[in-house]
Amino acid sequence: MNEYKFTYNDEDLNYTCMSSVENQTIEVCFSGWFKEVRKMNHWYVSACIYNKRKSKYSNYENFVSSGNFGIKGLIEIKNIILRFGEFIKNEYPDENHWLAVYGSDAKRRRVYKTTLARLGFSFGIFDGYLMNYKKIL
Repeated sequence: MNEYKFTYNDEDLNYTCMSSVENQTIEVCFSGWFKEVRKMNHWYVSACIYNKRKSKYSNYENFVSSGNFGIKGLIEIKNIILRFGEFIKNEYPDENHWLAVYGSDAKRRRVYKTTLARLGFSFGIFDGYLMNYKKIL
């Protein structure tokens, strides 16, 4: 498994991890939201795949990816998500952490529901939205 580096961005209050597959860049962002009451962190996962750096920001704003890499890229994203679970638990061991993956349309929700279930994710209402979620143990 590759070694992934998670970089914290103070301005946006999130962690990012970058990787590349077949000369395309994958950037996975973990946006955190902390609930004081129960010491819980919710980490919302988003991924962007792009060929050219100049298209990165417009892709994020429009929720699109310009890359086309197939199953290899999806496996890389899955590995980054799994590694982030280990990383964040070591970084903040005294807090509860949840990962949440939202599908922007019915097709993505159906695919995510099936594939993420194998990784221990549940599908249902989380924070008021229909999405996949998992408690990091």
